[in-house]
Amino acid sequence: MDNYHQRITSFFDGRNSYDSEGRGHPENTRRLINFVKVQSTQAVLDLSTGTGLVAIPVAKIVGLQGSVIGVDLSSGMLAQAEAKIKAEASII
Repeated sequence: MDNYHQRITSFFDGRNSYDSEGRGHPENTRRLINFVKVQSTQAVLDLSTGTGLVAIPVAKIVGLQGSVIGVDLSSGMLAQAEAKIKAEASII
């Protein structure tokens, strides 16, 4: 892995408070989902999925008949997304 890629990955791996950094992220997520008009049964690819701010609500919209794949270079961000998914699954 080159030095730049390693620095970027390390930076995002350490961002544990990403979801709560102001109101912008959740608001932008809502706007994006409304803009692209996500519908049930769609297949969605979320590049740079991060902590799942877009992928998780989109998965709720597309339902069991659809699918969402989230890709990110940060294993730390993906771990946060996975924890959020598991926490939501335990409430259902």
